[in-house]
Amino acid sequence: MIDLLSDLYSLILSMNIVPDIFKRGVVVPIPKKSSLNPNKAENYRPITPSSPLSKLIELLIIPDDDANYNQFGFRNKRGTCSLLNDIYIFLTIKEV
Repeated sequence: MIDLLSDLYSLILSMNIVPDIFKRGVVVPIPKKSSLNPNKAENYRPITPSSPLSKLIELLIIPDDDANYNQFGFRNKRGTCSLLNDIYIFLTIKEV
């Protein structure tokens, strides 16, 4: 099994093509809050989980430390406060 996965990933990397099956997903409705009316579609958030094979190739190709420096969401120890701090520093330096 590992040999097959290794061959598949090597082929994907060498040809620079991701198979369509890796790009497909099933939309899962997740409730925004348990207190909201479950009969209304606007009270749900659509989530499309990636396939396990797709996730594995993402981990191999894009390690966490190579993520874009300007991305603040979904990163360890980065978020809204980090973004606001960077904006504040940028604006402060700009005014000097």
